[in-house]
Amino acid sequence: MTKAIDFYNEIDNEKNVKLFSDTIGVELEQSKIIFLDLFFYAHGIAVLAATKKIAFNRDEAEKMVTNILTAFVRQYKPDWNRGGTI
Repeated sequence: MTKAIDFYNEIDNEKNVKLFSDTIGVELEQSKIIFLDLFFYAHGIAVLAATKKIAFNRDEAEKMVTNILTAFVRQYKPDWNRGGTI
């Protein structure tokens, strides 16, 4: 992958973002933006944890990802409230 747009050329990413779009109830193009932003955010956390720059437990990590996901989704769907499993 050389550009962010190439992300959706990788195996299963297009399928996963479609499922993500259907699950959270936003348009596919909006979902692509959220999905990619969330991917970068989560991988940033993973890199920091793997290099021992930060340390936290699973509950703390899940809370961080939930908070940012909610913020990303509410840009397009202000009344969205996470329910169930994503």
